[in-house]
Amino acid sequence: MGALFGGMNFSAISDFFKDDEAYGEIQGFDATDLITELEIDLADRHINIEYIESDTLSFTYYEHKQDQWTIEEEAGKLTITQKRTFNLLNHISFKYTSKEVKTVNIFIPIDTLLVLDAKTDVGDIDVDLSHSELTSVQLSTDTGDIDIKNIHITQSLTADSDTGDIHLEFVEAQSMVLQCDTGTVKIDDSKADTINARSSTGDILIKRTEAINLLKATTQTGKVDIRGSQSTDFQLKTSTGNIYFEDYKLSDVIISYDLKVSVGKIYLNNQSQGNRHQTTGGDISIKAESSTGNIRINTQ
Repeated sequence: MGALFGGMNFSAISDFFKDDEAYGEIQGFDATDLITELEIDLADRHINIEYIESDTLSFTYYEHKQDQWTIEEEAGKLTITQKRTFNLLNHISFKYTSKEVKTVNIFIPIDTLLVLDAKTDVGDIDVDLSHSELTSVQLSTDTGDIDIKNIHITQSLTADSDTGDIHLEFVEAQSMVLQCDTGTVKIDDSKADTINARSSTGDILIKRTEAINLLKATTQTGKVDIRGSQSTDFQLKTSTGNIYFEDYKLSDVIISYDLKVSVGKIYLNNQSQGNRHQTTGGDISIKAESSTGNIRINTQ
């Protein structure tokens, strides 16, 4: 192997292992009508969704010779499906494909009210729609990260990753359900009536976020960290990990606590409360439970 590449520089070696040429030239599609529902189901592509200053929804992609693409447009609904023919040689090949070529880019017109359902088996999903408003959003990947920014959703947001992180920033929706099997859920500067964030193995990190009626954060193995966030009902739970809660704007608010640890200690405003602390009659409810870990709450 050393003799084979002895006279090649790093760039040449990288190009040798790159498989981009097998995907041919970039393909494009422009919808002919106003699209109000978009359904995407891909086998092994990243999905990037952003806004465009246009009246027409469009997308670009690269097609491998072993791909099977189906594109259907009917009555305001656009369906994009990609399947990959199984080939044993693909699974033992040393070549790789660049992320640019493996990404389907979706361009949504400004001010489009759209129902979005996007799924990929292997790939990341990135949504950044600073000038668009969607009706509802459902995102799912088996292996990959989900990143959602600058979006207003009039109804529900659902994001699910089996192996990968979920990150929200400047997102507003009526309700949010975010779930990872293995990965971190991170929410920054967002707002909803209810937020339900879950991870089997990973942290839940929430900052400067408002969940008017309920903020629920649950992980089996990982920490729960809530900073500068508002809700009338906090429900925080981890089996193995610490729980942190910090919001000094609550110093004059009456809070009812239901705090419990099995192995660990509870600290309320840096004062030890043992392994159980409970009060009633507050304007805000904070319920936190850790089987193995500490609970630290600071409000003053």
